[in-house]
Amino acid sequence: MRARTVIMALAATLVLSGCIRDRLLPAFVGKDGVRLEIAGVPQFVYEENGCQMAFNADKREFRAHTDNMSDYFCVTLNAIPVQEGETVMGDLRWTTSTSINNRNRIALEAVKVEGDEIWLWNRQSQTALVIRVLE
Repeated sequence: MRARTVIMALAATLVLSGCIRDRLLPAFVGKDGVRLEIAGVPQFVYEENGCQMAFNADKREFRAHTDNMSDYFCVTLNAIPVQEGETVMGDLRWTTSTSINNRNRIALEAVKVEGDEIWLWNRQSQTALVIRVLE
């Protein structure tokens, strides 16, 4: 009986955590502008005054950073998605106030493509980013 209760509690936790993750995606897709969020918490938000961005098509790399490079995020992809539903692999690096972080070989699904911006999402790690393909 006790084992059954533990299993039911674990199952409920997994379902609820999935629901929380699923709520993050619509909120993220509804936002505009270049950004990086982890578990719904903004890690970097591009601001026209005080930030710069770059895109290298040959390397499939997007970078956004503050003017003094104190904060940034950079993602290198194996391919640039062109339509919603495509999944690509990427290496992501970003700063926080105390550290430099990375996620290598992360699967990113293009959940929205609008103009030169692409919304990328990884449900498992709750990683969300918007990049801009600059020509």
